[in-house]
Amino acid sequence: MNAPSSGTGWERGFWFVFNRSTNPMCLIDEERRIVDVNDSTLSMIQRRRAQVIGRPAVDFIASMDRAKSEKRWQAILQTESGEFHGTGTVVLGDGSELELDFAAHMVRISGRRLAIYVMLWTREGRGFSETETPSTDPLTQREREIVTAVAMGHQTPQIAAELNISPETVRKHVRNLMVKTGAHTRAHLVAKVMGEGDVLHVPNPED
Repeated sequence: MNAPSSGTGWERGFWFVFNRSTNPMCLIDEERRIVDVNDSTLSMIQRRRAQVIGRPAVDFIASMDRAKSEKRWQAILQTESGEFHGTGTVVLGDGSELELDFAAHMVRISGRRLAIYVMLWTREGRGFSETETPSTDPLTQREREIVTAVAMGHQTPQIAAELNISPETVRKHVRNLMVKTGAHTRAHLVAKVMGEGDVLHVPNPED
């Protein structure tokens, strides 16, 4: 399905980030089968693409998490822009298990309804709290640049160097982004921006 040069401008930006991100990402259809994964996912789970595409997603979830993951999946399917975030455990190619932060968000790619999953094993900073009210302010250009860098898998020191700002300023921007989007974790933030239109700052996705 991987088609970075097709579809709308948003879709081209989506594929640009999906294909190049060091954040493990995958796409799952409504039958809960894996439609596509990026190279970071394959590296993380220690599998080849042919071993993953078309397989039920549950095959890669630790047995102790399968019942909970099915309940989450049903919640994701309930609305057009269904989403979820939390922790889960995946099974790696050598049989070992890895606990991750993950988030999912429903997207439409070429008219097809899919769930984008983002998986991270690093935790940085505090996310949006249930007691807070999300901001309705649009993202600034700088925030779009930073959230795109986060989606690409860049860490705070790297983003700071790329944009010639301090790491503390990056953290402040990420915190503001979480408040504006209502994201609870970085994985949740990335899943949201991957699924919510022209938020990503990808000026020339075909270059």
